[in-house]
Amino acid sequence: MPGAPELGGTASAGGGMAAAAISWQTFLPAFYIWLWSALLLAIKVIAVIFALNILQGLLKEFGVMKSIAKMLTPLMYIFGLPVRCSFLWLIANIVGLAYGAAAMMDEVRAGTMSRRDIDLTNTHIGISHSNLEDLTITAAIGAIWWVMLLARWGMSILLVWEYRLEKKIMK
Repeated sequence: MPGAPELGGTASAGGGMAAAAISWQTFLPAFYIWLWSALLLAIKVIAVIFALNILQGLLKEFGVMKSIAKMLTPLMYIFGLPVRCSFLWLIANIVGLAYGAAAMMDEVRAGTMSRRDIDLTNTHIGISHSNLEDLTITAAIGAIWWVMLLARWGMSILLVWEYRLEKKIMK
């Protein structure tokens, strides 16, 4: 086409339009595949969140939460966290901050956690969260998972106990 810019870099009159048509022919199928896989992923994430919410409710209802809290009591003491935060700590360390925060908001609405509990838990999980996923992924690319876990826990312990000391001094 005279006067029209060439899109494909060819010297022929219709070569640019043919290249543009070919790129759209390859882009659209790839886009539809991506869109479909993103939709399936979103459905899976929603299903996992609902399943975890139901699991949390069942664990509370049947008293399993208390057993988990008892088992984690020594660890919670070392971390400087109240024992009642143990399930939320577990959720944040396994699943991550997004679901951990949603579960924490549920606990706040139910009145089972104080402002101090929330602050201490957030201080800890701000550094040490998603350990199952993060450490598995980084170990797969060659990182030493237990060094990373101990570093995260060490920094979390230091920060939580410093926060507790700061609050005690400020009283």
